[in-house]
This record gives sequence, structure tokens and C-alpha cells, in this order.
Amino acid sequence: MKFLLANVEVVKGLLPRVVESLLNEGYGLRVVVEGMAEAKKFSCKECGAPFDAYPPDDAHTTALLEKEEGAVERKYSCTYGHENVLYWIKVKPRLVTA
Repeated sequence: MKFLLANVEVVKGLLPRVVESLLNEGYGLRVVVEGMAEAKKFSCKECGAPFDAYPPDDAHTTALLEKEEGAVERKYSCTYGHENVLYWIKVKPRLVTA
């Protein structure tokens, strides 16, 4: 049995045809469903209008206004079209002892 590893954006109605085609060619199927990270609310640095920003992945979940090493840069627009840049970083787990 062969396996194909791919990140696939699901287009309505496409997935069943792709799955059927791959299964007919002898591929096995493993499905991993991941939820999208929740949007975080921010205010535009120029006009104060709100905008939603999604973290780029499950690891980079804290947004900064200034770039740090290892940060992922993402650009967002407020409701008036002003560009806002956020830098997403990984937060190291804190060890808490009692």
C-alpha cells in the first residue's frame, strides 16, 4: 500500500473525487483534521479601527508590534484598508513549581 502525504485545501465537492481517485490507484488514506486557530482582535495603529488576525500556526500564538528573532511576519488590513504588521512568536512554556 502506498501513502501520499500532502496538505490539501478542501474545495467544496473536490475531496470525494480526489479520495476516490487515490484509493483506486492503491493509495491508503489517513485523514488528519486540524482546527483553525481562533482569531484575535487588534486595533489599527493608524486609525484605531478593529481587525481580526489569525496566528500563522499553533506554535506562533503571541503577536508583537516589533520584530524579534524567529518571529513570523504577517500583514493585515483594518476595515479602512490600512496595513498593519504583526510579528508572531512562540511562547516558551513556563515551569511552575509549588
